[in-house]
Amino acid sequence: MVRCNVKKIYILLLIISLSFIFISCTKEVSENIENELNETVDTLDENDNKEAEDIEPDYVVKWVDMEFEKALRTAINKPRGPICRSDLDGITKLEIWGKSYAKSDINWDVFYCEKFDLEYKPINCDAAWETGNITSLEDIVHFKNLTYLSINNNQITDISPLSEMVNLESLSLLGNQVTDITSLYNLVKLNSLTISIYESIKDTSVLDNLKKLEYLDLIGNISDISNIQNLTNLKVLYLGYREINNINSLEKLNNLEKLYLNDCQISDISFIKNFNKLSTLFLNGNHVTDITPISSLKNLKNLNLMYNPITDINTLANLTNLEGLNISGNTLNDISILGNLTNLKHLNIGGNNLSDLSFLKKLTNLEFLSIAGSECSNFNDLSGLTKLKELNLDNCIATDLRPLENLVNIERLSFIYCKAPNLDGLDKMSKLSYLSLMYGDVKDISALKNLTKIKEAFLGWNEIKDINPLENSKGIESLNLIGNGVTDISVLKDKIKLKDLDFEKNNIVDISPLEELINLERLNLSRNKIEDISSLSKLVKLNYLNIGSNYIRDISILGNLINLTYLDLHTNLVSKVEGLSNLINLSTLDLHTNIISDISPLSNLSQLYYIDLRYNNIQDWTPVRNFEHVIGKPE
Repeated sequence: MVRCNVKKIYILLLIISLSFIFISCTKEVSENIENELNETVDTLDENDNKEAEDIEPDYVVKWVDMEFEKALRTAINKPRGPICRSDLDGITKLEIWGKSYAKSDINWDVFYCEKFDLEYKPINCDAAWETGNITSLEDIVHFKNLTYLSINNNQITDISPLSEMVNLESLSLLGNQVTDITSLYNLVKLNSLTISIYESIKDTSVLDNLKKLEYLDLIGNISDISNIQNLTNLKVLYLGYREINNINSLEKLNNLEKLYLNDCQISDISFIKNFNKLSTLFLNGNHVTDITPISSLKNLKNLNLMYNPITDINTLANLTNLEGLNISGNTLNDISILGNLTNLKHLNIGGNNLSDLSFLKKLTNLEFLSIAGSECSNFNDLSGLTKLKELNLDNCIATDLRPLENLVNIERLSFIYCKAPNLDGLDKMSKLSYLSLMYGDVKDISALKNLTKIKEAFLGWNEIKDINPLENSKGIESLNLIGNGVTDISVLKDKIKLKDLDFEKNNIVDISPLEELINLERLNLSRNKIEDISSLSKLVKLNYLNIGSNYIRDISILGNLINLTYLDLHTNLVSKVEGLSNLINLSTLDLHTNIISDISPLSNLSQLYYIDLRYNNIQDWTPVRNFEHVIGKPE
């Protein structure tokens, strides 16, 4: 546009200046000047046409998927007004995570899969957002310069619009419903591809054309891997959660550095014997008995053999570079050879038939250890592991925790089914932030009184009556004491960082100490002896509240808790439900076993998906006639 205006101005000035010359010139001279002028105009027109060919015309984008548009406006900070193609030219990386995506907490069974060897590393994208409702990729054609595209956990089935995105180098379609990937055939620049979705992809021939691939994630997608065998540039390969029939076809992929074959129902692993570059190998959940081929993989750092019928691990003795090893859930009796692997930082040996753990004394570099289900009678062999940060003792039979007193760097401790009556030995774990002692015989928690960094404590189903030792845990965010004998909760009155509190099945009468805990989002006080709930009126951040099986009559204060989506009031003495009429966000409501007769205040709770009204005195069911799931309504 600017170029065109300059041309017009130039021509206009030229005509004006030459007009004076025409007046005094001869006819021949005038004709020559006129010819030169025409040639100049033609030259300018020709240059403009050439420039127009080089520059793609701008246009206002017309969006097909409104969720896509909504998310993009957020990403480029343009909430209103037209979006032009030129607004998108600078975007080369695009990342879209669905709302359902959430990184899981540590899984004690596969620990270093999540924490130690996590492949996904977010990059600094030009545009990134979260939305879970994108169904169409037709709008992707407006992003001509994309080299990186990640669209995860949405509702996409058709990826044919990607066929034009020939500059893509990295593509992730994790958690969609894609079953046809033939449109990727021309994306020959791809070096990274993720289609991990637990959907069956029948035609994988397109993969044979993607020779530059170095990273490929097909977890849950395919059984026939013959079209992968020629991708010799692969460095990282994820397969799994589907039976693989021709596993030996991988034997050519000797550039692999990381290989994940979880739950593939394989038994023969001889194909890996020449994978000398492997640093990570996951074979958990298979039928492997002979692990001899692994003995030649001298560069291995991470090895997962969880849940295989392995009885002998002596062939691992020479893998001295190992830093992470998971052999849990096998049938091992003797693993003393692990004493040679002094570089180990992460070790999971839980779920075996182990009573002798003396080899652990040599593994002083350990930062994570799980001996869950161990039959050792004491924890003496752990006393020197002072670098430990995470320890799992679930279901161990030892009851004396005092040998653990030197483990002052522990941050996370799990001892589910702990038979120790007291926690002596934990009192010096000043860095402890996570503690799980569920389903045990614990009576005395006085050892916790100086552990000021605890954020999560799961102490449910024990025999704890006194929780005053938690007095100094000012930063606690989650506390579970379900199924104990607690009566006094006054120690909680200043625990203002609490978000999740569970005191189901105790002997609590007075809940006034909760009055100022305004950050609570989830509260369970069911099966206690509570009559007065007025102290809950300020807890407006609550989205989950269970106060069933108490002696509550007046629920009028609940009208303040407008963020509630789940409310359980079953088995109380409630007769009036007017206080619930404001709770328009409720999706689940349990009012069974009360003395309610009038349910008209519930009629405007349009978000209700489930409501239980059994065992009341209701005659008129009209107010809930349009609700989807009403339990107790006469047929």
